[in-house]
Amino acid sequence: EKDVAKGSITGCYIYLLIWFAIILPNSLYRFNPSICIGISGFYISLAVLRTVFILNFEKIYTRHMKVWRTCFAPLIILPSIGWGMLCAFSFFHPLLKPVSQIVIIATAGIAGGGTAALVPSRRLTNGLITGLLFPPLVTLIFFHPANPSLPLVFFIYWIGIWSITRIQHKQYWKALKDSFFIKRHASELEQLNTIDALTGLKNRGYFDLALNDKIKTASRSQTRISLLILDIDHFKRINDHFGHLVGDECLRQFAGLLKKMIRRETDVVARYGGEEFAVILPDMDTAQGIRMGEQIREAVEALVHHHQGIRLSFTVSIGMASCVPQPQFSPEALIAQADQALYQAKN
Repeated sequence: EKDVAKGSITGCYIYLLIWFAIILPNSLYRFNPSICIGISGFYISLAVLRTVFILNFEKIYTRHMKVWRTCFAPLIILPSIGWGMLCAFSFFHPLLKPVSQIVIIATAGIAGGGTAALVPSRRLTNGLITGLLFPPLVTLIFFHPANPSLPLVFFIYWIGIWSITRIQHKQYWKALKDSFFIKRHASELEQLNTIDALTGLKNRGYFDLALNDKIKTASRSQTRISLLILDIDHFKRINDHFGHLVGDECLRQFAGLLKKMIRRETDVVARYGGEEFAVILPDMDTAQGIRMGEQIREAVEALVHHHQGIRLSFTVSIGMASCVPQPQFSPEALIAQADQALYQAKN
C-alpha cells in the first residue's frame, strides 16, 4: 500500500493539468464557464485530498488503517470515472466535441500511466481502467453504432492493459517475495558469520567489533567497562591424552556454562580463540567484575564431564581488566591489561 501511495503521487495533479491544457488554449471556458469551473473544482478538490493522504501516509495508515483503505480507493477511482465520463461526453457535447481527439489521446495516456503506477494493487488497477474506458466504450456502442472501429479499439485497449497489468502484478509480488527471501537469508548468513561453529558463542570477529562499540559507548557516557579473558588450564593435555573429541566437548560445556551465567543483554560472550574465551561486561566495576570471574571459576571447577566412561574435570584461569575509557582509548589496551592479569592467574 505504501508503494501504491508513492506511485500514485503523479495522479494527484495529472488530471487537472491535462484538463487545463485542453480548456485554456482552446478558450473553452468562454463558451460554458459553469461546466469548466465545475470540472476544475472537482479535480482540484480530489487533488488536494489525495495529496494530503499520500504525504501523510505514515501518520494516517499507522493510526487509522481502516480509514486509509476506505478513503484512498475512491480518491483513485473517482477521478478516473470523471475523466471517463468527460471522454464519453466529448463524442457529442458541443463544448467538448472539438477537442474529442485530444481527450481520447489523454484518456489512453492516463490509463497506461495510471495502471503502471498502481500495479501492486489489482483492485485499484481494474477500477482505474474501468473508470476511464467503460463510459466512452458504452457511449460509442449505443450512440455511435455506425462506426464500430473506435469502440472496438477502446475494447481491445481495455483488454490489453488488463492483461499486461495482470502479468506485471504477478511479477511485482514475485519480486517482492524474492527480495524478502534474499534479505532474510542474508540476515541469517550475517548471523552465522558471527557465530563460532563449535561452541555456538559469538566469534572473534564479532568480539572485536563489539568491544570497540562498547568502549565508545562507555567513553561517551563515562561509565566503567570490564573485560574477562578466560583460558582452560592445561587444555593441550586434555587433547593429547583423551583426544580432540573430548576436548571439543569440554569447550562446548564451558560455553554452555558461560551462556547460563552471563545473562544481561548488554554483555557479550565470545570464543576468543582456541581454548580462550572473552566476556565484555559494560557498566560493571572492578569489584563486580572480580566477583563475576570468581563465580565462573568456581562453577567450572565444580563441573564434571563424562565421556565414554571417562570422568573428567578441568579448571580455568581468568584475567580481568576494568576502566572508564577516555576518548581515543584503544580496545587493544584493555585486552592487554586483561591478558596480563590472565598471565598472572596462570602463574
